[in-house]
Amino acid sequence: MKLTSFTANGKAGFGIVVEDGIVDLTRRMQASGLKDALEHMPEIRAHAGAPADLKLSEVTFLPVIPDPQKIICVGINYASHVQETGRDMPEKPFLFVRFANSQTAHEQPIIRPVVSENLDFEGELAVVIGRRCRHVPRATALDVVAGYSCYNDASVRDW
Repeated sequence: MKLTSFTANGKAGFGIVVEDGIVDLTRRMQASGLKDALEHMPEIRAHAGAPADLKLSEVTFLPVIPDPQKIICVGINYASHVQETGRDMPEKPFLFVRFANSQTAHEQPIIRPVVSENLDFEGELAVVIGRRCRHVPRATALDVVAGYSCYNDASVRDW
């Protein structure tokens, strides 16, 4: 199942992508957005077979979770990138944050800051945590994962 956030007719919404359209969950669920709706996955799944309410051409995509509480990234985490940066492989994960307002959505441009000549991009895997959690044992870690998304991480390398 593919979930998305979008705007249509000037209003934000969220839904399920089906073939060439979207099942609009905004009007079917009592949730303020996709982040809130993820806590009610059985209700989302119940609408999976519904017909599309909107055509894909009628929406502008937003970041999947437009209002994330946190965006925590793991950097320098594969050998070719470590070599490329001239660093040593870190002993522990190298974490950094992104901010919600730095995200762009599907089919939206990434704008290079005028202070940089070296905008670099990397395809990443985003793991969307669907409910509040802390100190989750490895054996049950996937129980809190709501889904996965492609994520294009851009960095200005000359800074």
